[in-house]
Amino acid sequence: MKKFSFVLMIGVLALWGDIPSCFAQKDDVAMVMNLSGQAIYKTGKKEKQPVEIADFFYQGDRIYLGRGAKIVLIYSAGGTREELVGHGIIKVGKTGSEIEDKTVRVKKADINYLPDKAIIKMGTKYAAMPLRGETETDHKIDSDKMKILSLCDTNIRSLNPKFRWQQVEGAKKYKLRISDEEDEQIFETITEGAGFVYGKSGLYHGKDYQWTVLALAGGKAIARAEGWFSILKEAQIRQLEKTESEINVKFPGKNPERLINLALVFQEYALFDATTTILKQLSVHFPENRNIKNWTNQITCE
Repeated sequence: MKKFSFVLMIGVLALWGDIPSCFAQKDDVAMVMNLSGQAIYKTGKKEKQPVEIADFFYQGDRIYLGRGAKIVLIYSAGGTREELVGHGIIKVGKTGSEIEDKTVRVKKADINYLPDKAIIKMGTKYAAMPLRGETETDHKIDSDKMKILSLCDTNIRSLNPKFRWQQVEGAKKYKLRISDEEDEQIFETITEGAGFVYGKSGLYHGKDYQWTVLALAGGKAIARAEGWFSILKEAQIRQLEKTESEINVKFPGKNPERLINLALVFQEYALFDATTTILKQLSVHFPENRNIKNWTNQITCE
């Protein structure tokens, strides 16, 4: 079975820009989790540009905070969350911020709700532009007419998953087939809509599955698409739900930290469809944010 086939394009741009040299040194990376007021890059390729939510800071970066500004950073390797408030310049150190102006106040707290070094992994594992792999097939039907929306090479939690695909012009019905990793059929049905919620037994935690959908017109298949998914083990789900609950309690409501943290956690569990959903919620609040757009574009199938 071809499970979560990613093509890592080494040498391409990093997630939000060029891959910085600090990755080779295994130094820490800070991620901007929240921001109010003015924050400006004082050094580097982004000099004089405004800081955005979900930016990455690297060792040696210097950031100017305007009067009354507040910025929240997480240093991944150090496992530290920083709230920085004030008017002045901060410098990104190896495991935390260095204050160059005493008018900037910093409040630090240890974090335990993100997977170990999640942000550093974000800048290395995904720096080489992860692409969801295309499945090989010798099927003769034109696949270009049809697109999977979900489940698309992703982990999930539910034993009753929801499948979605793009409608095909001229198609009256769709045939959905689910099979196990040995290509043994588990379920097959015909539906009129461009989606289906699986409500039967036969799927199990910790198992991998393939699904195929055919667009039908006049009793004949005119388009085909397929995807892969894996259901998390029950122990993984328990740990995930505990982490998710902790994040929701710490950062309630519309706090962008809640959504960014959840996106990082979901991505670490390879819940790519769920990560996409979270990023879409985040983009509603920050529609012009380049980082969120790039992040979404690189993991979504839609």
